[in-house]
Amino acid sequence: MAYRKMYDSVTVGNLPVNADELYAGYVGGLYPTLIPIMQRFPHARVVSIAVNASQSAQVLDVETGDATAAEVPDWLNRMRAQRRKNVTVYTSRSNIDAVLAACDAAKVARPLIWAADWTGQPHEVPGAVAVQYLSNDYFDETCITDAFWPDSRPKHVVARIAKKAVRKISKVVKAPARAIAKKKAPAKVKVVKPVAKKATAPKKKA
Repeated sequence: MAYRKMYDSVTVGNLPVNADELYAGYVGGLYPTLIPIMQRFPHARVVSIAVNASQSAQVLDVETGDATAAEVPDWLNRMRAQRRKNVTVYTSRSNIDAVLAACDAAKVARPLIWAADWTGQPHEVPGAVAVQYLSNDYFDETCITDAFWPDSRPKHVVARIAKKAVRKISKVVKAPARAIAKKKAPAKVKVVKPVAKKATAPKKKA
């Protein structure tokens, strides 16, 4: 199965040209790559990654040295309060259960999962929207296994829906105008003026 690809790297110059125009970059930490990636690939979709729970981004990196599973619920609440869509946790496949358990214990809606499972080949991980399957000295490579992630809907789908909506509204607005135009003007009613009767003199009695 062909998947969309996404790349990330601590060295922006190592990132390959991506036909799917999907990259991921860090908002802070030792390697704040988000803005440099956006500058190098101005037309690409760049997913933001927070390396600790105090940062704001679409994705929280949960691994040794970064955020912990216990910090996920509060981070999710904060990101959702900011109206961020499709908030996601990046973590190893073996740590997914710990992340979900922390959310369940805090009674916080579970995040989407971007799993790290370095098999060297694109594949799916149950419940994950994306899988980082390859990591080398230059970059990390991820396959997107969800039809819509990282966005709610692909841009071309949103554009198509918007065009349909505009056409529908246009039809609704134009329909009454067309109906009025088709109606014939009512025929003019000829007004007949009453003829005044001539006054007659009263008859004389014989």
